[in-house]
Amino acid sequence: MSRIIKSAATTLFLFAALAATACEDGISGQAFPQIQVDPGEVVLPAVPVGERTTKFLRIWNAGGSELIITTLDFSNALDAREFTKDHPELPIRLQGEEEISIPIRYAPLDEDNDEGHLIIESNDAREPTVRVRIYTLESTTDLVA
Repeated sequence: MSRIIKSAATTLFLFAALAATACEDGISGQAFPQIQVDPGEVVLPAVPVGERTTKFLRIWNAGGSELIITTLDFSNALDAREFTKDHPELPIRLQGEEEISIPIRYAPLDEDNDEGHLIIESNDAREPTVRVRIYTLESTTDLVA
């Protein structure tokens, strides 16, 4: 009988210890990366052919462990001759609350409206792929990339 009581007491102690150290993610001693972007979509003003404009996209890690960004690519709907971005070499590693700012440049080659997405892939288990819509101010169509 005392063996059963000791086993039950040990199990209860371990359960209480795990419950006391559990974080909001539900796993003891763990914190997870959490990708955040601002703005949620990049709206570029129309500029004359031959000129260019730049908007910045802020990406940060709102989680407690290292965020690893493995992909930062424009969708096929965006013309790589008109849209460019600058960022550190991939993979980009961001610690908790660390951020980067990515310039998105637009230099139109024609007067057509442009729209597409910046696709960001990371080790955020809850949101491994983020699609940031990018479009020119007068764009009225929804192109799917």
